[in-house]
Amino acid sequence: MALVPAKCTQCGGDVEVDNQKEAAICPFCGTAYIVEKAINNYAVNNNIYAQNVIVQSNNEFEIVAGELRGYHGESANVIIPDGVVKIGNHCFEMLNIQSVSIPDSVTEIDAFAFANCSSLKEITIPNSVKYIGIEAFHYCCNLEEITIPNSVTCIDKRAFSSCINLKKVIISNSISEIKAGTFEGCEKINNVNIPSGIVSIGDYAFQACDSLSDINIPNTVINIGEYAFYMCNNLKSINIPNTINNIGNNAFVSKNNQNQNESEKKACYIATCVYGSYDCPQVWTLRRFRDYILEEHWYGKVFIKCYYAVSPTLVKWFGNHKWFKGLWKITLDAMITKLNQQGIKDTEYNDK
Repeated sequence: MALVPAKCTQCGGDVEVDNQKEAAICPFCGTAYIVEKAINNYAVNNNIYAQNVIVQSNNEFEIVAGELRGYHGESANVIIPDGVVKIGNHCFEMLNIQSVSIPDSVTEIDAFAFANCSSLKEITIPNSVKYIGIEAFHYCCNLEEITIPNSVTCIDKRAFSSCINLKKVIISNSISEIKAGTFEGCEKINNVNIPSGIVSIGDYAFQACDSLSDINIPNTVINIGEYAFYMCNNLKSINIPNTINNIGNNAFVSKNNQNQNESEKKACYIATCVYGSYDCPQVWTLRRFRDYILEEHWYGKVFIKCYYAVSPTLVKWFGNHKWFKGLWKITLDAMITKLNQQGIKDTEYNDK
């Protein structure tokens, strides 16, 4: 089989064809064409942008080789025509649209495709979509609910950032990574599922999601990035599994624990570094152990004094290194498991 460049005789899309076959089907528009004619079409006209733009009869849509490049209609309720494979970058950016119907032929929503569509209230992502691009829905500030179908394998950075009225997000289990800033600034999110299969939660992924009160992190997650849940000021319950190898700096810092007094800030330096927050189940366990076990014995008090003298320097020097967190996490995980088995609770705790 010898693949050679050609152009679809219908839409002008760049394709590769087997020159030993008589016919093929265009992956962009689905039209069958004669291979020889397609090869000749490439030889005669290799500039798709100049001569092969398909414009709908109502002049609303600009479509090139299956890619929707622009919308020029006046309706706020958009129905994208069948056959479109890709919604191009900046396609609807800043347009005054309220709803969008996407056909099952679409596999990709490119960067900034619906960015700053501040009136957009309703959109359904079909099961054909595999990729959602950078800031694709950035500042769609009237969007209240979004469901990511199982077909999607990648949601790129800041895809839904600053969707300030987004309340509910359903993420499919086909996603392996929530990338940097994906839901950053979605201040009304109160319901988000993180399905099993997610391996990494990126930097700033849920930063400033102020209404998020509880979250369950599945045991498939091994990395939580820096500032991932930073300034989630109402986050009261979070399950952090022992499978996590790395928790970035300030991953769980909120307004509440930023204002802790100095005695609180000095407590559990290494544990806070390892687990990313002074207020999480693992550190609550250790704080109870400190206050009710160690503080009751002279040798425990000596240990605490030595710990406070040494641990701040260790964290300052090595706290940003993965090996440091990983080494301590193994020890602390085992210790916390044993303490829980002995009846020391991991529920929310205020220092004694």
